[in-house]
Amino acid sequence: MSARQRIFCVDDDLMSDVIIESVFADEYVVEVFTSAEGFLRRLEAQKPDILLLNVGLPDQDGFLLCRDLKQNPETAAIPVVFITRNDTAEARLAGYEAGGEDFIFKPYVIDEIRHRIRRIRQVIEGRESMRQQLAGSEELSTLLLSNMDEYAALIKFMRVLSESADADAVAQAVL
Repeated sequence: MSARQRIFCVDDDLMSDVIIESVFADEYVVEVFTSAEGFLRRLEAQKPDILLLNVGLPDQDGFLLCRDLKQNPETAAIPVVFITRNDTAEARLAGYEAGGEDFIFKPYVIDEIRHRIRRIRQVIEGRESMRQQLAGSEELSTLLLSNMDEYAALIKFMRVLSESADADAVAQAVL
C-alpha cells in the first residue's frame, strides 16, 4: 500500500492520546478523538484503516460502539483494537463478541503496541492482496467463459480433421 494508513484513536485520556500519536505519527496518519460523538462525525467523511477504541468512553460504551460499527457494511471491515485498563477474561470476551480484533492494555508497553498494530496492518494488506487476486481470477474466468464457444468450435474442428481419412474429408471439414 503506497499511501500511509490512517489510525483513529478514540480515548478520553489525553495522555493516552499523546502516547498513541507520538508512537505512530511517523508511520501513520493519526487522528485522536476524546469522544465517540467527535469520532462518529469524522467517520462520515473519512474511514480509518485501524481504530483504537477505549472501552470506557464518557459518552458511549466502546463495546456497543464497536458492535454498531461491525453491523454497518460501510465500517464493518475496520479492525478495532480496544484500549482498556480492565485486563480480565470477561472484558476480552465482551470485546471479541462485539467484533474487536485485539486489546491494548494500559499502562502501555510501546513495543507491544507497535507489534499489535503491525500485525493488524499485515492482515489488512493480506486482505487487499486477496481482494486483488479475487478480482483477477474473476476477470480471468469471465474471459475464459466468453471464449469457451470459440474453443469448443476449434476442438470440434480438430476432431473432425483427425478423423478425416482423405483429402476430400479434410476439404469438407475446412468448409
